Amino acid sequence: DEQQLAFSRRFGALEKTTDNVANAGKRSEIADISNVGPDGQLLPLDSKSMKYRDANEMWHSDSSFKPVPAKASLLSAREVPPVDGDTEFASMRAAYAALPFGTQARIESLVAIHSYTYSRGLVDPNLFTPEQAARVPPVRQRLIRVNPKNGRRALYVGSHASHVEGEPVEESRRMLQELLAD
Repeated sequence: DEQQLAFSRRFGALEKTTDNVANAGKRSEIADISNVGPDGQLLPLDSKSMKYRDANEMWHSDSSFKPVPAKASLLSAREVPPVDGDTEFASMRAAYAALPFGTQARIESLVAIHSYTYSRGLVDPNLFTPEQAARVPPVRQRLIRVNPKNGRRALYVGSHASHVEGEPVEESRRMLQELLAD
């Protein structure tokens, strides 16, 4: 952990992880994404910790539910399964460029509401206590992000995007799902 932290600090200040059942008692700069409990045994699939971690399998941008999202994520695999268990990446600039021009124009000024409790609630609505939920209030994020240095646009969606501000919730959720599926 100390080597990972020292290496990661070369890129700037580290964000703190969100208080949750999966990271209870762990360092606040490291998100432990494991199916092994503190006792070294596999966690039961129906445990709260495993349900919480199941949400990581939905496509997302790390920390988009925070007012200032993560600049980057640095992963350190300690043990990986012989098959599956992959972390995948996608270019949201390419995703935006592949959208029809009419769709690009329609979503240009939209703001999505990103919510950690929404995305985790898709797996189990009881993962957060009201007190925990209050510590991670929803935030506004533009659906299209523009690189200030080169003007290139990128789509900014993922499982934390609950709905579009000012639009009917269910209708805007369908639109977000369509954007993710394309």
